[in-house]
Amino acid sequence: MRLFDKVKTKKTIQNRLLLTGVISLIQLLIFFYCFVKFIELSVFVSMILYLLSMVFIVYLIGGKEPSAYKITWIIVLHLLPLMGILIYLLWGRKAPAKKLTASVAKSSEKIIQCLNADEHMNCHFLVQGKRAYSTARYLKEVTHYPAFCHSDVKYYSIGEDYFEDMLKVLNTAEKFIFMEYYIIEEGLMWDQILAILVEKAKQGVQVRVMYDDMGCMTTLHWQYREYLEKVHENIKCIAFNRVKLVVALVMNNRDHRKILVVDGKVGFTGGINLADEYINKKVKYGHWKDTGIRITGNAVWGLTCLFIEMWNVSAEEILDPNDYKTNIEHNTGIGFVQPFGDSPLDDVTVGQNVYVDIINQANESIYIMTPYLILDDYTRSAIILAARRGIDVNILTPGIPDKKAVFRITRANYVPLLEVGVKIYEYTKGFLHAKSIVVDKKIAMIGTINLDYRSMYLNFECGVFMYGVSAIKDLEVDAINTIKLSNKIEQSDLKMGIVGKVRNAILMIFAPLM
Repeated sequence: MRLFDKVKTKKTIQNRLLLTGVISLIQLLIFFYCFVKFIELSVFVSMILYLLSMVFIVYLIGGKEPSAYKITWIIVLHLLPLMGILIYLLWGRKAPAKKLTASVAKSSEKIIQCLNADEHMNCHFLVQGKRAYSTARYLKEVTHYPAFCHSDVKYYSIGEDYFEDMLKVLNTAEKFIFMEYYIIEEGLMWDQILAILVEKAKQGVQVRVMYDDMGCMTTLHWQYREYLEKVHENIKCIAFNRVKLVVALVMNNRDHRKILVVDGKVGFTGGINLADEYINKKVKYGHWKDTGIRITGNAVWGLTCLFIEMWNVSAEEILDPNDYKTNIEHNTGIGFVQPFGDSPLDDVTVGQNVYVDIINQANESIYIMTPYLILDDYTRSAIILAARRGIDVNILTPGIPDKKAVFRITRANYVPLLEVGVKIYEYTKGFLHAKSIVVDKKIAMIGTINLDYRSMYLNFECGVFMYGVSAIKDLEVDAINTIKLSNKIEQSDLKMGIVGKVRNAILMIFAPLM
């Protein structure tokens, strides 16, 4: 089922991209023209501009962003005093518009009231894993999302299996379906899902779909939301944080989450978006290796609240979380499961902190899968320390990249890790899009968080922290099996001439912006 024909959608997308590019270019040219004119006025004006630039640099240094992010913008501000300030204010700020900040704060306040965590945080599994309990407590403290016992987790090592189960669960919906995805694209995958959504809407099921406007800028018609809502009155849709072309093009604060909840009983999350390459029905960069999980039991409530929290930020229709809480019989699942969200609107880098904390807990082994490896000093130091403690550290990245510049930066990040004994593997069959870490066969996190600046600092993300869950062993087994299909990188593989070194050095300067 398609709402627009393929040719019309492609033409509309091309027109929107062209318009976005032209308006962005015009803004840059205006800034540059103003900069040149100011410089031409007098030496005095030039001095004022440089003084203003220095004041702004001091402001940046006092901020809480990572050092590499600050250095990048300091270089820009030094080279282009006035223009650099304007570019930063429009495109570089982590802080969003006040309206978005206020909306998120209001929505979060309602969710916090519904997340009475005490009953979940006292289960005996948390006591057994005292070190893991401290991570769960940290997450509860900063995100208000608790750890849940009596929850089962199924791990999917490939998108095709994930999609097959997703369709089965969608067909069981009786009350509501919540979907929140960074990318949706019309094709085999989305067409099958949409057909079920429409049928369920006709049966009285509430269907709520949310996608990121920037993420779908090249995949969906710009009016897709409006047309989807016309299909049936029980279907509501949001294009999160609409791209605005007047005055500023909002690049940051994107909704990178991937969440599906059905009736509050079953939830899915992971790295898999709703487009054909994720189930290998369209080949873009060789074989697409992605992973995800299905949650049943008490922990689904965490995913439900994450969705409602984001939905209420933008929707005219405000959802009451209490209307979607489902009484679930205690599952026999062992361990605990803790869904959580990370927001760019505060100064707490939750996803990064959990990554580092999990790394620091390792006694034997670490397996990390990530499509991008663009590390700041904090995360890099944790990985290096683990390797020097004698931990078997394994990192898997793509063999066929989706972005060549980012791939070069990823490879540049290999060097200090290889020097201390970290093992790095590139998935030779294609593009690895999985985002997970597993430690000592008993602690893991999986979700939407990449090991790069954009995920750590600039996007809305989600993850699931797990301890003692049987699926954790499946994560490690999958990582080991993927290593068998990968090429181990040696320091000799990264040798390059002077031109390559200079190119990489320049790319590393701008890595925080990618």
